[in-house]
Formats: sequence, C-alpha cells, structure tokens
Amino acid sequence: MTAKEIFQAAYTAQREIRNLESRRDHYIEMAMSASGMSETHIRNTEVRSRTESAAIGLVDVADKLQEQMTVYLGAVKAAEELIAKIEKPRFREVLTLHYLEGRGWAEVGARMGYRDPGSVFRVHRWALKIAEKCIVNATNKV
Repeated sequence: MTAKEIFQAAYTAQREIRNLESRRDHYIEMAMSASGMSETHIRNTEVRSRTESAAIGLVDVADKLQEQMTVYLGAVKAAEELIAKIEKPRFREVLTLHYLEGRGWAEVGARMGYRDPGSVFRVHRWALKIAEKCIVNATNKV
C-alpha cells in the first residue's frame, strides 16, 4: 500500500467515524427520549413494554455502529503511525490537518501560514515522498 493510499484510507475512515458517531448518538437519544430512561437503565432493564423493547433495539443498533467504528480506527492508526515516522513538523502538520482532521486545502494553507495555495500542495507532495520513503525503509528492515 502506498503512503497516499494509507492517508486516503484514513481520511475516508475519519469521515465514516464521524458519520457513525452521529448516527449512534441519534439512536441513543431516540431510545432515551422514547422510553424516558437513561442509557444505563435501558441497557440494564429487562423488556417490559413495547417502548422499552424498541429502546433496547435502538441501543443494540448503536452498539453495532460502535463495532463498525473500531474497524475504521485501524486505518486511522496506520496513518498516525506513518505520520509519526516523519521528522519534519510541517510535513507531519500538513498530513495531519488534511487526512486526520479532514480540513480542506484552503484551511490547511491558512493554518500553516501559506498565502499561496501552491505552497500547500508542494509541502503535501514532499510529505508524501517522505512518507513513501518511511514505508520503503520499514519494508527493507524486515
């Protein structure tokens, strides 16, 4: 897998995690408002009514979403580990801001103090080259 593919997978994973978190929170909120119980109470209550049964079902769906998030976290962790191997802070920063925090290129440039959008792309291109070298070096050591 190339550095770009690792970072792109992390970028996609971060977006999916945010989406799943939002859905999970929505289901928990629905369960609590429908049943009038706390999440802890819903989880520890034996089914007594249709409303409580529906609330427990929503909490189960939320739990399954949490499991899906764990899968995506692997992609994020791989990108974080690769970024950590890069020595230059500005290369780490451009990769972190874009791929892990999901910021657009204009915002990345502004946060890093670049006026020219081309500067951000050059730093990004160099960061990818360095990351690729890190992958090659790690592969050669094995």
